[in-house]
Amino acid sequence: MPLLSIITATTQDRVQWATNAMETIQHQRRQRPHYQTEHLLVCDGHSPVLQGRCKDNDCRYVRLRNGPHHDYGATAHQWGLEHVQGKWGCFWDDDNVYYPHALEAIMDALRFDADIHVLQTRHYGDGQRCRVIPPASWRPPEFVHAEVDTMCLVVRREFALQESWIDDQRGQCGSDFRWLQRLAKHNPQVRFWPIEIGAHT
Repeated sequence: MPLLSIITATTQDRVQWATNAMETIQHQRRQRPHYQTEHLLVCDGHSPVLQGRCKDNDCRYVRLRNGPHHDYGATAHQWGLEHVQGKWGCFWDDDNVYYPHALEAIMDALRFDADIHVLQTRHYGDGQRCRVIPPASWRPPEFVHAEVDTMCLVVRREFALQESWIDDQRGQCGSDFRWLQRLAKHNPQVRFWPIEIGAHT
């Protein structure tokens, strides 16, 4: 059984992005073959090209059919958590850049007990200047809106499954922040590692 499951959400229209993510992840896994990891690509819609590339990159391919909220990101993350085998899960989406030490940093963090581990990323989105989130001054477990990113999170799967990524309100997309707010009701032990593992562009 793997220790860490890496979940990548994508769509049938994002072949190059998903391919880049797969190749990056597989390269890091090959560099560290002693790590117990698995990779799951959850694709909204069917892509024969991605299905074939998953075979080349030791990645399990799953076709996702939209749930009632039509939000592939939240649905893919939730489906991934429910079907992977690892004790821990992380979310390496296809639109992120992962630094060469990212996997190593996560595996080092997992030597310490917690329900949620949080690392850092550089964030270039929302028309703002580059920010590092969470900032080095952040102190868990209080999550702050716009100061957390999906790729920063590593969650103990048994704990994470207590709450769904998918929001209850019909038509409202699930988000990492709202999911974390729901998980906060269960008083998680959160560890923060001020180590940048990548960039969200």
